[in-house]
Amino acid sequence: MSQATLRTTTSRRAFVAGLAAAPALASPAFALVAVPGASHPDAALFALEDKCAAAWAHSEVIGKRWDQVEKTMIEWERRNPKPAWPRCANPEAENLLLQVLGSFVEGGNASEVAVPVLTEDAKVALGEQVDAMRQNSEWSARERAAKADCAFDFVEAEWEASVDALADLLNEAAAFRAATPEGLRCKVRIACIRSEERRVG
Repeated sequence: MSQATLRTTTSRRAFVAGLAAAPALASPAFALVAVPGASHPDAALFALEDKCAAAWAHSEVIGKRWDQVEKTMIEWERRNPKPAWPRCANPEAENLLLQVLGSFVEGGNASEVAVPVLTEDAKVALGEQVDAMRQNSEWSARERAAKADCAFDFVEAEWEASVDALADLLNEAAAFRAATPEGLRCKVRIACIRSEERRVG
């Protein structure tokens, strides 16, 4: 995992803000779904506002945990840079490596690959590649252990689920056309999730 693949706190919160802002003020021509026994024409919209607020609060709680584990892994990688993999400049060694890797990809047995008589230069180049492969494998194992220690994968999945849930509710809110001034103000409050995100972010 490189720092380029780690999404920053800013970008993630901006994503949530974008979800909140875009649809909430829209008023597509959809009829309001009536709530049986409801006394207010916009009762369903008000109920949805409560759900949006709860989902936003939940995403904020999970988001703080995600911020921490993301920073933990960024710092871990800063202290444990991924080993460089040197380019194989020897055609003999490169060809043998491609055959071995191809055998793995196809589900074959690498030991069945015929090994030609290699020049000394090819042996040196092949040794460098094998060493780089070992170092990268060890680094990947350490990275997995570091992720497990901070529950990175679990918290990331939890965060993304909270964002998806919030997005679903906001999309649902966008499908309502307010029937009263109070309903319009409700839609504005839902849109203000973006302003709240900017304040706390």
